[in-house]
Amino acid sequence: MSITARFVDSLEPRQLFTSLTPGQTVTATIGKVGQVQEYTVSLVAGRNITVAAGDKGTTSFATDLRLINPSGQVVASSSGDTGAFISTTAAVTGTYKVRIGDVGNNQTGSASVTAFYYASSITDSDDAYAAESGRRRAATIGPGDLDVWTLTATAGNFLSVVATENVVGESIDIGVILVGPDGKVVSAKTSSAGVKIDVASSAKGNYYAVVYEPGQNATGRYGISFARAPGAQYAGDPDTINPLQNNVTRNGDLPGGDMDIWSLSLTRGQTISVSILRTTGSLDPELLLIGPDGKVVSSANGSTSASLSYTITTTGTYWILARDREADDGGQYAIKYKV
Repeated sequence: MSITARFVDSLEPRQLFTSLTPGQTVTATIGKVGQVQEYTVSLVAGRNITVAAGDKGTTSFATDLRLINPSGQVVASSSGDTGAFISTTAAVTGTYKVRIGDVGNNQTGSASVTAFYYASSITDSDDAYAAESGRRRAATIGPGDLDVWTLTATAGNFLSVVATENVVGESIDIGVILVGPDGKVVSAKTSSAGVKIDVASSAKGNYYAVVYEPGQNATGRYGISFARAPGAQYAGDPDTINPLQNNVTRNGDLPGGDMDIWSLSLTRGQTISVSILRTTGSLDPELLLIGPDGKVVSSANGSTSASLSYTITTTGTYWILARDREADDGGQYAIKYKV
């Protein structure tokens, strides 16, 4: 059968050139052998486009995913028995097509399809939300799904995102693409255990953490949290709802994919010492001390404990951040600071 026969069947004109809304999952149905589904996305040169497609059935249908530029050329493609995934940068501005079909062009079936590309406001259709600094959430990811989390920053913030399987032994891997306010990729990482991405000095605007299952072949739960400093912190975490007290030990819990962050006022000339000790679990503790300008002024990590010391050079509000150093383990801890 010729390549041209793979365009959308003329009997289904309402399915032709439907626009994919960022973060919204749709179902592409291939009801006839040789048929494909096409969707449009409006892209700007230099910005990221990410698309996940996952087979929804138990038939022999295998997902074929292609991105076609305004000139009609295939610029990215992926295929697989259970799903397909592409993430690339638009080379030119214009209207692109996302094409879904069967790999062998000889089966029928359906696929879940989710796209991410930059927009001033994005609402995910399932699990993801606007991120709150210092709050851990759990969500589900699988073939054909992208979870798009939004973190709003001011210029010069320290930003961090950590994500890992929600329960040790989940079958999923973790992929995170962090996209900045300009629509360009800041960092992209995948791991079978956990992902950690830090931004040393943010631009002003919305950052998007796009979470996906790299193999597009498994479904499972993951835990994710964000940190932003300076800025407001989530007020509902029992570990951080009350301020740390000088020279008083605080016990807390850091499950996988969690970060705890506290603010405190310090004066120039003071020396602050901070220590953290794992008390249960497999936490490999890491400490960060973040200054009033959003810069990390001191950090330390260890297999069971960590400690840091820093002499304050600028009076103001500082933040102590605690997390697992590789974002793949968790456990309970004891923390104390002294000035």
